Amino acid sequence: MSDETSQMVEVLAEHHFQHATADEVYDAWLNPQDVRKWMSHALVKFGLPGEIVRIEINPRPGGAFLFSDMRDGEEMRHWGTYLTLERPSVIQCTWFTRELSEREGSSIVRIEIAPRAGGCSAKLAHRMPATFAKYTERAKHGWETLLASTEASLQPGFSAPQGTSE
Repeated sequence: MSDETSQMVEVLAEHHFQHATADEVYDAWLNPQDVRKWMSHALVKFGLPGEIVRIEINPRPGGAFLFSDMRDGEEMRHWGTYLTLERPSVIQCTWFTRELSEREGSSIVRIEIAPRAGGCSAKLAHRMPATFAKYTERAKHGWETLLASTEASLQPGFSAPQGTSE
């Protein structure tokens, strides 16, 4: 690892879930059907089609995941490995969108979920190489949108956007 990549930056995002328990939020991040719902919702919020290609999850420490969608005719992949799974309070994993980042092996996402009156809160921290420092605001907005979309997808009567068929 180079000196440049040994320096890290951290993006923090937090969301208060008004009507979802810690168990429901935890499960929503590990259940392929739930991930498909909130991911598609978030993509539409970003102005993208929300066309999910693959959701593959092996929810155990050391298990891999892959989330992908179509963007401008190309498959955009997000993948990693679960490092820590402590139901219902912690999900920690590697997180990659580029093979160079995976080779560096230093992108870590940790979600801490805690019960609170009427729901729960989720605090997400994404540590990444300082070479990605110029993307921190964009990443923060992205994570905040994913957390808000998780809550939306857990609401009764939620209807997934177009492009989410299995």
